[in-house]
Amino acid sequence: MLVGRVFIIDGLHEFKYKEWHFEQATPERLLQLEDQIRDKDKEEAMALTGYKTFHECMLSLINTSDTVPIYLLKRGKDVMGIGGVCGKGVVWLVLTKQEKNHTLGFLQFSKRFLPKLIEAYGHVTNIVWTKNTKHVKYLDWLGAEWEDISPGFSIFYIRRKER
Repeated sequence: MLVGRVFIIDGLHEFKYKEWHFEQATPERLLQLEDQIRDKDKEEAMALTGYKTFHECMLSLINTSDTVPIYLLKRGKDVMGIGGVCGKGVVWLVLTKQEKNHTLGFLQFSKRFLPKLIEAYGHVTNIVWTKNTKHVKYLDWLGAEWEDISPGFSIFYIRRKER
């Protein structure tokens, strides 16, 4: 899974917008949420890691959680996603099935949170499985630039806008 040096920016995980906020995840909570993750996000995690099951992905994630903080993205008490930052600007997020009921709010939150990430890291990036078309469209909407790296996989970059 995604492993590397973590750059923790004070206050980044404390960002709030309306009812949207982050909460640090526990290993127990991550396992409880395993069945609530969107199917395409599970497939993407497996495609990127090479694991045969999403459960293996979750166990790998839990094994790194003492060095790589993992956060729950919540709207009120509902968990909308699991994500984090590993490495300088390397962001990741998997969404729960709950997100489909709050798409507009999620997009509004994303547009307000993205500048904080770019301010902290200068850019955001990661590898994407291009068959997760909702993920690709979301990143396009946020202004991603793309670099194909192999069939079915691309790297996205969202950089600070030049003035």
